Amino acid sequence: MKKSMKPFAVLMTLAMLVGMLPAIAMGAPADPIVAIAPVLETGSVAVSASGLAADSNVSFRAFYSPPGGATDLSDYDYIDQYRTDAAGAFQATYATSADFQIGGLVTVILAGGGLEAPFSAEATVLPTQPTVAVSSELARPGGEFVADLTLYNNPGIASMRLFLDYDPEYLTLIAVEDTGLLSGAKHYQKGFEMPYTLYWENATLAQNITVSGVLAKLKFEVAENAPLGAYGLGLSYRFDEFDIVDNNKEAVFFRAAGGAVNVIIVYGNLRGELDKPTPYDSVLLTRYLAGWPNIVIFKPAADIDLDKQITPRDSLILRRHLAEWEGYLVLPIPLVP
Repeated sequence: MKKSMKPFAVLMTLAMLVGMLPAIAMGAPADPIVAIAPVLETGSVAVSASGLAADSNVSFRAFYSPPGGATDLSDYDYIDQYRTDAAGAFQATYATSADFQIGGLVTVILAGGGLEAPFSAEATVLPTQPTVAVSSELARPGGEFVADLTLYNNPGIASMRLFLDYDPEYLTLIAVEDTGLLSGAKHYQKGFEMPYTLYWENATLAQNITVSGVLAKLKFEVAENAPLGAYGLGLSYRFDEFDIVDNNKEAVFFRAAGGAVNVIIVYGNLRGELDKPTPYDSVLLTRYLAGWPNIVIFKPAADIDLDKQITPRDSLILRRHLAEWEGYLVLPIPLVP
């Protein structure tokens, strides 16, 4: 059995009992019943699965991916083997830690147990207490992104005032879309000064608003000269100043959880997108280097050898990467003097 030093906290129970997110099957003769109910705090982990072959070995892997793009999951892996009982089920428990973030992804992979192919299930990490949170996202220099402002486990409110803080040197808030989640409460906004104020109020409500979900969508622009890395999207409110109150004029406690945008470059993706490069990107680079007219590329992603210029060597590296040559699987590949 192999365990990392940071096994993560996740609670899995039978889907028929919990009714959580559906599992995703990949070629199994009979899908096992697995559901994932992530928790944010520390505690024990209980794992349950059924619908597998009776009295058979099952390889189990679970890992956590942080929100806004993961770079190294090795510290979050949990790998073990179990044997199903006569009913084709197994259960397991193990220690956990508090390395979760809201919006992170928990993935579970099962193999063996009569499955013809690995079976995968995943779910998003959710808080267990009243929380208002900004999502974490990915973006490129000069690009745009939309972060969700989400209300979780709402105990009941009548009005809410929040403050959004970010780095104005590299991030610009360009639009705020109220989703209308707080029905009957008007959303007030004026300008995009920082810290930005988000305010919902309805003084005539006879009952508290108890819905949870996405409150607003926050659209940002990233500066062309933004260095690669994470930029915080801070969120706050003042409990003592009654920024969040219920219908009885009492202050309501919420956990305020900020997010972040991870500014990255996907080297080889000449379209300036955040997915893996494709043969189309290689065609774009070839035509750009050949001087074809009207070929527009995202130039930072084309400097694959990091020599601060775009040359046929970059095209060669990209072609070998797409062909999965050994030594070319991970981009960029810096020039060695």
